[in-house]
Amino acid sequence: MTAQDYSDILYEIHDSAAIITLNRPKRLNAITALMGKELRHALARAENDKQVVGIVITGAGDAFCAGVDMADLHQAGQSGWPEKRLGDTEESSERLKAEPGRLELPEGFHKGTYSYFATINKPVIGAINGAVAGAGLALALFCDIRFFAESGYVSSSFSRRGLIAELGISWVLPKLVGTDWALDILWSSRKVFGKEAKEIGLGTRVYKDDELIPNSLAYISDIAENCSPASIAGIKGQVYRDLFRPPTEAFKEANKLMKESIAGPDFKEGVQSFLDRRKPNFARLGKN
Repeated sequence: MTAQDYSDILYEIHDSAAIITLNRPKRLNAITALMGKELRHALARAENDKQVVGIVITGAGDAFCAGVDMADLHQAGQSGWPEKRLGDTEESSERLKAEPGRLELPEGFHKGTYSYFATINKPVIGAINGAVAGAGLALALFCDIRFFAESGYVSSSFSRRGLIAELGISWVLPKLVGTDWALDILWSSRKVFGKEAKEIGLGTRVYKDDELIPNSLAYISDIAENCSPASIAGIKGQVYRDLFRPPTEAFKEANKLMKESIAGPDFKEGVQSFLDRRKPNFARLGKN
């Protein structure tokens, strides 16, 4: 599949980064079922590409993602909200049958609409370039980290539409910002801009609008030059698995994984490159 095969997203490779752009700017990149399927396919594509070390998801135009397309919401109000939507691969066409997810995590991560981002063995950065609302908030929250443009903001919008916190937002948001801030964001549906988002733990970094994408790419480039992709994948799996288990189990796995990594080629290369005062040459992850 080429980039031209996508309708609702754009897919580009920039050095060691894959850039996925939600591409319905006239509709503020509102989510459609097709967009969900294309996004899932593009993430699997990036995961399988050895050139790609990290992934950036952003939006075209002035918005990141304004949630589900209002036409779909209206239809849901008339006929009921379907369980299978927004990227369910069971209904995908042949050209969009690709399933990301190399990390072993609890089943819920793999089956969630956007929680499957956690199963991808490469970093997923949400580059919040503009408005985020509704289901778009879930998409942003399940990115591993979030870089905000100064004009980027999130707004849950659910309470103003007579809805509840959907798509796992009520689970993930308190883990990022705490219960009180999560309730404030969800109850008020107010706009939380980049500076405040960073202060409360919702945003990882904030950049001037025109510096958002360059800095997102620079972050991945730095990882590609200096860090082991296998280590990054291993750490990502640890962090998400440890959300579900007691400390003793986490410590036990950490000891097991440490023994394995010490015996692995990346540890030897990491030490040798340090001694040689050169950049390490770590193997990339992917099938092609």
